[in-house]
Amino acid sequence: MASVVTICFAQVDRVWLEELTIPEGATLAEAVQASRFTAEHPDFDWRHTGLGVYGKKCTLNTLAQDQDRIEIYRPLAFDPKESRRRRAAHRARLLQKPKEPRRGRKLKV
Repeated sequence: MASVVTICFAQVDRVWLEELTIPEGATLAEAVQASRFTAEHPDFDWRHTGLGVYGKKCTLNTLAQDQDRIEIYRPLAFDPKESRRRRAAHRARLLQKPKEPRRGRKLKV
């Protein structure tokens, strides 16, 4: 029996999709190899960036199931930990600034 899967690769400006039929018992890596992805993206090393199914990261040896959406992940453009550090430092600088007196209406006594 065969399985129908979709290979998905989201780029910054577009999404690459291919639906294909693979033999039952094929792995995610075999499904990507059977697709046109490597021919259309020869410079992209998908083995090191990882694969997933419906947003859940999986190993290359995970068995593909019928109707799976196999996602090819891109490398991160930035380190999330470094971004959190920068935001925390920015907030700390904002809190250290002296507050200016509020300009409001004068109270009549």
